[in-house]
Amino acid sequence: MAGNKFDLIVIGAGPAGSTLVSYLKASGYSIAVIDKSTFPRDKVCGDAIPGRAVRILEAISPETQHRFAQFQAKRQTKGGTAFAPKGAAFSLYFKTRGYISKRIDFDYFLYQEARLNTDATYFLEENVQSIKMEEEQVRVQLKGQEKPLTGKLILGCDGANSIVARKLAGRTVDAAHHCGAVRAYFKNVCLEDNFMMEFHLLKGYLPGYFWIFPLENDLYNVGFGMLSKEISARKINLRESLQGIIKQVPTLRKAFNNAEQIGDIEGFGLPLGSVKRSISGHRFMLCGDAASLIDPATGEGIGNALLSARLAVEQIQLCFNADRFDAKFMKTYDRKVYEKLWKELKGKYLIQRLLKDRSWLLDWSIRLAANFPILGRVVGKFI
Repeated sequence: MAGNKFDLIVIGAGPAGSTLVSYLKASGYSIAVIDKSTFPRDKVCGDAIPGRAVRILEAISPETQHRFAQFQAKRQTKGGTAFAPKGAAFSLYFKTRGYISKRIDFDYFLYQEARLNTDATYFLEENVQSIKMEEEQVRVQLKGQEKPLTGKLILGCDGANSIVARKLAGRTVDAAHHCGAVRAYFKNVCLEDNFMMEFHLLKGYLPGYFWIFPLENDLYNVGFGMLSKEISARKINLRESLQGIIKQVPTLRKAFNNAEQIGDIEGFGLPLGSVKRSISGHRFMLCGDAASLIDPATGEGIGNALLSARLAVEQIQLCFNADRFDAKFMKTYDRKVYEKLWKELKGKYLIQRLLKDRSWLLDWSIRLAANFPILGRVVGKFI
């Protein structure tokens, strides 16, 4: 790196950005990493870390695997239990261990791993003012800075409100493929099993669900999310709905009888991976939430974010080896991402569509599954 000139410019140091930088350790690429925050910082989320994320993270290096094993701010989860509108329950047990960890802790762990890449220069608490694509390079101007940063390739890892996705891919919010959600932390929630996540599917709030995810130290991530199109059409207030669900649903009212809310109810948006989008172009790639890769049925995005980061690393190497950064060459990245994820994302989207306003079908399906508990362990072997 000479002055403000880099090989790669990574915007966003969250899970996708930090994982990408960690994978590139010892690659020799000079990297500029830009983030509007400093770390540790919180991120409003359900806090679930699925098995896919664990596998990809541990594959970075034996040292990373060891440090993640020693990472204390996580609680292992055995699986999840889905509750139908009329109360029937079905539990799914995971083959690959997953965890629940507050994002302020998990993202900081990933950030610290990425900082071990000595070829990366960090620009924290910096806002991107403009991005200019040129034939031979990309220019990123930071607010308040005199000179722009230049690079051969830009990686948009800057989340649901990605400036890279807006500026370079023309991304806008599509309410039919977007979810709105709220989250709060509680203490003293009474669950039957504190190593199982709970998903409550409620009549009048479909497609969507209410969740309870147990963390360490008697803390629980509690939230509620729905498809943005339905939120708008039905004029649903998510914060009021979350509080109302706790008070009105008998099983939840019992679980929260002695519960104490910690902090405010906070909201966030989720661009769902229920439609294929262009996630690359001339000298750029999008990763994670910026690429709209969130599971349409569960709203989980960290696993797909880390997978897209790993695939972006493969494409980076192809680009530099061939000295090609044109849009046509970059489409290899799109193909690889969707080869890995589209069948799964499309299937989850079809489930979301099928169950919309069909609480009777949910009741029937979960009641049937509950009568054959072995299904929970068989299906879980593939997760």
